[in-house]
Amino acid sequence: PMAKTTDITTFVQTVAEKMGLSLQASAEQMPDGVRINLDGEDGSLLTRRQGEGVAALQHIVSAVFRHDTTEGQRLVVDCMGYRKGKDAELRQMALFLGEKARTTGLAQE
Repeated sequence: PMAKTTDITTFVQTVAEKMGLSLQASAEQMPDGVRINLDGEDGSLLTRRQGEGVAALQHIVSAVFRHDTTEGQRLVVDCMGYRKGKDAELRQMALFLGEKARTTGLAQE
C-alpha cells in the first residue's frame, strides 16, 4: 500500500526546508495516486530550467517511497502546478495530433 500521504508530504516539506526554500507542501488526491504540491515565494527556484528542480525532487521522493507505492498508483511531486500544467499541455497536444491524424490519414510526429 502507498505510504501515508502525511508522511510523504512531511518528507517533501522537510527536503524543501533543508534546501533553504520558503515553500509549503500539500497533498492532493488524484484518481491514480497522490500529488504533493509545493507553493510559496521560492517556487520559481524549482521550476526554472524546464523544471529541473521539480524533476530532481520527484526523483528523490520516488526513490525514498518506491517500496511504499501501490502498483498502478502514481506519486507526483509538483511545484506551483508546474507539472500539472505540462501534463495538460501534453494531453491537449496528443488529442490535437490524434484528431489531425484521423482527419488527414497521415502519421503525426
